[in-house]
Amino acid sequence: MYSGELGYAATTDPATGKIFIPTFVILDQTSAIMSIFIVDSNDYTSRVDNATYMRMHDRDKYAITWNEVLKKALFANEFGMYSYTPEEGWKNSTGPPGLRATDDFCMVSSRSRSKVVLFGGYSKSLNVSLGDIFILDTMTLTWKKGPPTPQNDNRQFPVCGLSNDQFIAWGDYNNQNTTLAHDTLVYNLKTEWSL
Repeated sequence: MYSGELGYAATTDPATGKIFIPTFVILDQTSAIMSIFIVDSNDYTSRVDNATYMRMHDRDKYAITWNEVLKKALFANEFGMYSYTPEEGWKNSTGPPGLRATDDFCMVSSRSRSKVVLFGGYSKSLNVSLGDIFILDTMTLTWKKGPPTPQNDNRQFPVCGLSNDQFIAWGDYNNQNTTLAHDTLVYNLKTEWSL
């Protein structure tokens, strides 16, 4: 799920029912320390994992997803990709090579196909919405870059999901936050884009 300026994102471990919500302690105007808030959906208890902190620079523009194969929460923002488990805490992970997006992208996992997809976003240096798509094979831990969308279908703040081998993105903006995106995009992880 994506987290923009309006709120925080969360992800759930379907095996345990635990919900993971990154939380932040603001240090100053440019940085914060991140921990994680864990809610057990079985008995509604909650706790903050104070044992593991990670220093962040932009606390509200990230994506987080749970991957069943890795048994980890994957967290990405403009500074990199990280994994989290209650046992290991935060660890650096290898993000997609050639990632141009600094924020506003979506990330989603497929339980059955062992894939993680990171799509779209915004490039501060280029001042454009992006249509880049990256697929992580969690069995080999290798990233593959797929073909970008046509430029008019680039997305900033998209909502996304995976069903079998179909990645689906819809909503939010394209073209530098000026045009509301009406088309639903579908990417077959084995082939390419369609509308």
